[in-house]
Amino acid sequence: MPIRKQLFFSNILMIIFAVASLLLSIFLIGAVLRVFYNTEWQDMKNIDERVYEVMTIIKDADLAAAPQENMEDKIKQLAEECGEQEYALHVTRDGDPFFSNMNDTEQNALNSLDSSRLETSSGVPRVAQSKNRTVIYDSCETDGSRYEILAVGKNSSLRVSRRELIEMAAATGGILVLMAVIVTLLLSRYFSWKLIDRFMVPVQKLIDGAERIREGNLDEMIYYSGNNEFALVCSAFNDMQASLKQEIEKNQVYEKSRIEMIAGISHDLRTPLTSVKGYIKGMMDGIANTPEKQRQYLITAYEKAGEMDRLLQQLFLFSKLETGNVPLALQRIHISEYIRQYLEKHRKEFEERGAELTFQSYYEDGIVEIDVDQMDRVLNNIIDNSIKYKEKETTKISIFVYEAWDEVMISVLDNGTGVESGSLPYIFNSYYRTESNKKEKPDGNGLGLSIVKYIVEAHGGRLLARNRGGLEILIYLKDKKKDETA
Repeated sequence: MPIRKQLFFSNILMIIFAVASLLLSIFLIGAVLRVFYNTEWQDMKNIDERVYEVMTIIKDADLAAAPQENMEDKIKQLAEECGEQEYALHVTRDGDPFFSNMNDTEQNALNSLDSSRLETSSGVPRVAQSKNRTVIYDSCETDGSRYEILAVGKNSSLRVSRRELIEMAAATGGILVLMAVIVTLLLSRYFSWKLIDRFMVPVQKLIDGAERIREGNLDEMIYYSGNNEFALVCSAFNDMQASLKQEIEKNQVYEKSRIEMIAGISHDLRTPLTSVKGYIKGMMDGIANTPEKQRQYLITAYEKAGEMDRLLQQLFLFSKLETGNVPLALQRIHISEYIRQYLEKHRKEFEERGAELTFQSYYEDGIVEIDVDQMDRVLNNIIDNSIKYKEKETTKISIFVYEAWDEVMISVLDNGTGVESGSLPYIFNSYYRTESNKKEKPDGNGLGLSIVKYIVEAHGGRLLARNRGGLEILIYLKDKKKDETA
């Protein structure tokens, strides 16, 4: 469940429990007041000590056992005993008044009672409240007559005063409300702990993961099975860790390749540099003692210096490509026409180096946006790579243009032996050289095709290499003609 929903439901539950606690407190207050301060009939256990005395007197009088002729004397005696407890007596026989020593106030309290509610079959006197007076009721039958005895307290009452009631209700309510507040706080604390525990599990996993990365452990991932936002955070953390591991591994490969490249460049520079120094020293020592020899020495030294310059220029370009410091001057052109012009400009140069080039377009309408100078460098490096590793005196290189969905595909295919299948995915990597190339052409530095990759990708394109008779390199560029008609 999302964290937002968890917090929402947790707050709702706390509110519900708080309201329930308050309602329960109110209910308990009402129940307590009803038990202790009810104006209706009370059980004997809620009655004061004088009421018990009067009830005992009425019970001990045992009027049911008295003869009819002695009943009046018996009742008068009972009235005297009740009077000692400050209770007046009222007796009826068969519903008619038989004896009473009550005043008007006590009589009003008695008249306000519903006499039908006084009857009981338990044989135990009943007690009620009326007009702030305590009323005790009992009944008996003797010689066919029914006697009802009602004793009314003159000053005693089970009802407390309004002030006392308010004070006791306030005290009881205060205690219960305090209990409700404490229960609410405890529930709030409980739900807070539950939420904190639930949130701290993924947080601790993230902390442990960060500590593992700091220690260099990039293999152990975070496993969290929750379905809240932390699951996304943990997943993003794992993706970051995987990317970091991939980058570190890539940098390790690059570092290894750089070391190899530096060794190769050192060798490549040392050879022409040694030649230049040798020819210059030969002239200084007088070995080139004729104008013809001197001229030949100078030409050779110049050519070797040119080799060093080309290598340094290539390294400088590669460095700028890696840092993204080569701006592209894009032009919208027909790709087939561009390749024809390129071959017309460079064909003689490549033929002198032993390459025979042909071109065939199967998609004359293809339009691309390219930097002409940089795309020239792409084709130069691909063709130069085929010439460098040619096995025959003349290598045949064919260039084709095809339509490929919303892209233009340029194919450059030579008639060599191709590349080992295990090396094909890596030939565009920086500083990469196949084992056979290292042996056959140890002077290569592995930068040519990596420069091709940087330039093509800077144009928003992509590259693919495969063996098809020889090595075929495929360049895919976005077809702007398709964008115009879309």
